[in-house]
Amino acid sequence: MGTEARPRGTDDQSSSVIRTFLIADLRGYTTFSDARGDQAAADVSERFIAIATDCVKGRSGTVVEVRGDEVLAAFESAREALRAAVDLQERAATEPAEREMLGVGIGLDAGEAVPLGDGYRGRALNLAARLCARARAGEILVTSELVHLAGAVEGIRFEDRGAVRLKGLSRPIELFAASRASADAAAPAKPGAVAGHLAFRLLGPLEVTDGGRPVALGGPRQRLVLAHLLLAANRVVTMDELIERIWDEEPPRAARNTIQSYVSHLRAALGPDLIEGRTPGYVVHAEPEELDVLRFEQLLRRGRRMLPT
Repeated sequence: MGTEARPRGTDDQSSSVIRTFLIADLRGYTTFSDARGDQAAADVSERFIAIATDCVKGRSGTVVEVRGDEVLAAFESAREALRAAVDLQERAATEPAEREMLGVGIGLDAGEAVPLGDGYRGRALNLAARLCARARAGEILVTSELVHLAGAVEGIRFEDRGAVRLKGLSRPIELFAASRASADAAAPAKPGAVAGHLAFRLLGPLEVTDGGRPVALGGPRQRLVLAHLLLAANRVVTMDELIERIWDEEPPRAARNTIQSYVSHLRAALGPDLIEGRTPGYVVHAEPEELDVLRFEQLLRRGRRMLPT
């Protein structure tokens, strides 16, 4: 989804307003469409839009725009926007089996926006779109500004995800995950895991955890693609390098397509922003607190600096 609604009337930029923006879309929609066909995908999308519209209107919000499998909504109340997001996740997760529903990712931010035709333009809308793109299935990501604006919201808890970098932004932003508060909302995390964070371990068998819970990474070659990208974290690994490392001297004719498929499945499992396509290959963005190899190297450098003392 773009970061502004397409105008359908006369522009009115004479004044700005404070709004909370919610953007939600279906995860794995393209893969589902390829596997099940256009009609099945259209049925899922139509059901998702109906659920999203019902949740938004039920919390006094307005659906500003629908684009395929994405919904943009605006709210005058930050608290009602958060409640609508939680409602939407719960409705999507409890759909009957005969009404197959894909996972939903949601991003929210609040701030000043300029009315533009029937839509809006502003930083808050841009951030909501970026958080939606980052959110995994079943996840609601919000900014610290929205958390401060909403304050304590009965029945909703916020999980601090720390500072993260988003595409197009020069500075990290403080990120939170919102969810329904409950006594058993979270299972015990592994020692050393940061709740709600992806953690990558290469010092030993390849392992990825999300808040301490293991993430399924697929078959051996798909895992190998991720391992090579992580070993070169924050640097581009070319497609040719990946092909050589996965198949050595006898790659199949469809090697490039196969690598692209592996990356697509890894994005579905780990989030769409982790692996960035960058000519002539891919790059994984990771911080030392997320990847044990980077953390080891950071501690090693620190230890060497301290040797003279």
